[in-house]
Amino acid sequence: QLEIGIQTLNETVAKKINRPLNMQKIEENLHFLSTQTNAHLHLDLIIGLPGESMESFAKNLDTLMRLSQCEVQLGVLKKLSGTTLERHDGKHKMVYNQNPPYDILQTDAIDFLQMQELKRFARYFDIVYNSGKFKQTCLLWWKEGTVFEPFYRFSKYIYQVTQATHKIALERVAKVLYDFLVTEEGLDKKVVAQTMAADLQKVKMRKLPLFLRDFAVAATA
Repeated sequence: QLEIGIQTLNETVAKKINRPLNMQKIEENLHFLSTQTNAHLHLDLIIGLPGESMESFAKNLDTLMRLSQCEVQLGVLKKLSGTTLERHDGKHKMVYNQNPPYDILQTDAIDFLQMQELKRFARYFDIVYNSGKFKQTCLLWWKEGTVFEPFYRFSKYIYQVTQATHKIALERVAKVLYDFLVTEEGLDKKVVAQTMAADLQKVKMRKLPLFLRDFAVAATA
């Protein structure tokens, strides 16, 4: 397993945090590791870097998802006393939580409400995509090169429905995702159900949710 700290693909932001950005080398390395090795890759993107807007972060995620189908861990910037990032606090109006884990609350590019949305986005992305439980289901509504916008819509929907980011049962996640894809995104309910049933059977879910059981045979046929 390899942890690859991409952090950002925005050249301006990368310069601010003293991280050289060579997109050609990143693409070559990811292609090699994905196709020529058996390494399990975790690619890290950071939310809240100085000068990084929501739009910039969205572009980062879309680009990274085009380059690889690996897990993309969406981390939240945290205050580390004594690091070079401190020099950006004033210029970029970096406001951090005063209590552990000292995570970023807002910047001049991402306001407080947007930051909360992005933190929830990261949590749901972990539950739905990085968990590997809904890989093919996600691809039903993710057009090539466009991941952030559709998943952002879902993250707002699931939060509105559940009012939670933790301790959401897998069956509950599946039903909310199914409802979202059918009622909000307009996808065919049979296609969604078959794909989701196949996904959950691949990860050996002990018992399929009731609303999917009629599609289990079709999913394994």
